Amino acid sequence: PGRAKEGNTIIGIPEEAKYGFTRVQILDGFRELKRRGVRRFGLHTMVASNELQSPYFAETARLLFELAAEIRAETGVAVEFINIGGGIGIPYRPEQTAVDLDEVSALIRAEYERDTRPVDEKCSCYTCRNLSRAYLRHLYKAGEYLSPILNSIHNLHFYLDLAAEARKRIEEGTISGFYSEISKVYER
Repeated sequence: PGRAKEGNTIIGIPEEAKYGFTRVQILDGFRELKRRGVRRFGLHTMVASNELQSPYFAETARLLFELAAEIRAETGVAVEFINIGGGIGIPYRPEQTAVDLDEVSALIRAEYERDTRPVDEKCSCYTCRNLSRAYLRHLYKAGEYLSPILNSIHNLHFYLDLAAEARKRIEEGTISGFYSEISKVYER
């Protein structure tokens, strides 16, 4: 996580770590793997070492959710899973308490459900300009009729933009490369 997270007495300062990748290396690596034909992607991090505070795990999850969104925006790669492993502490002293895994789970779920970013940060549709992923998730989970309407607004906007770009490419005589450009971005 570099400067995005503080370490502890065991793990030290994360930005001085001699393992893992920097943000730039992650983005470059995902681009290269996609170029080489890799089709499924995930993220993993070791949280810390002997961490006893539940919020630390949730904060790490939030950083990974943000990184997954950045990877999608910068490379077109959809991260299918996020794994937060290792680092769960053991209380060695009488005043220390064990990590409550139910609390960790609830805090991570809350981070996921609070995602205030739009569905697509590059999209200019009404849904993306005005509503968050968290709100759209709430509508969907509540069975609100507005959910499929707002999602359809986004989807139709996407396809209309795609068709407009194809039309422009036909007029310019550059349609031959259009399919490969699009498939690189949206290939799964």
